[in-house]
Amino acid sequence: MWECHFNGDTKSYALKIVEVLHISDADRQKRLHHEFGIYQALEDAYVSGQLHSRIAPHCYGAFHGNRMDVLILELCNGRLNGWDELSTSER
Repeated sequence: MWECHFNGDTKSYALKIVEVLHISDADRQKRLHHEFGIYQALEDAYVSGQLHSRIAPHCYGAFHGNRMDVLILELCNGRLNGWDELSTSER
């Protein structure tokens, strides 16, 4: 997960990237696609009024590129700022 900014915007976003370089990366790619589907379902439920508050970060979109998939999310509570404090298994 990476923190990023777009086109000089001061707002921070969380960027989740899955590189598909080897056959073994296909599972990670499928998990990212599944995660995107979950974010879409939660957003639809929130917009329709089935959920009264957001229970997950807002997902701004997903992109499929050449051997790379990207998910753009709301950066919540600066969690990425504490990356060095996480254990290897938490990362």
